[in-house]
Amino acid sequence: MLTWLYEQAFVPLLLSLALCAWKWGQWPERTATALFAAAWLGTLLAKPAIHVRFFYVEAGVLLVDGALLIALGWLAVRTGRGWLIWATAFQLLSTTAHLGRAMDSSFSALGYSIMEGASSYPTLIALAVGLWQHRRS
Repeated sequence: MLTWLYEQAFVPLLLSLALCAWKWGQWPERTATALFAAAWLGTLLAKPAIHVRFFYVEAGVLLVDGALLIALGWLAVRTGRGWLIWATAFQLLSTTAHLGRAMDSSFSALGYSIMEGASSYPTLIALAVGLWQHRRS
């Protein structure tokens, strides 16, 4: 039940922040929001069936996470916005979960699942802080 709520609450929050980004943000916030939406959709399409999730490296999800990490890193370097640096750091945590699973097959499936999803909400919180800071200035 709690897992379902965790996953289902993400979409309305992402959509709310997307509307805020389009109304009050500049191109970095809008671009990041589009990247988050694309990553959410890519992960939805790339993740394997639930009964085999997290028991091996999920290559499709790794590609999505890696692409998002690179794009956020590029945005952070290009704009120098603090919230993007934080969002990139949170995404790095999620991406390293795949590397941990690849390097050690005894890596817990529960640990892998927690690390893989750990960046979702903190990254959106970083975006919300970025929007708030931009609107305030």
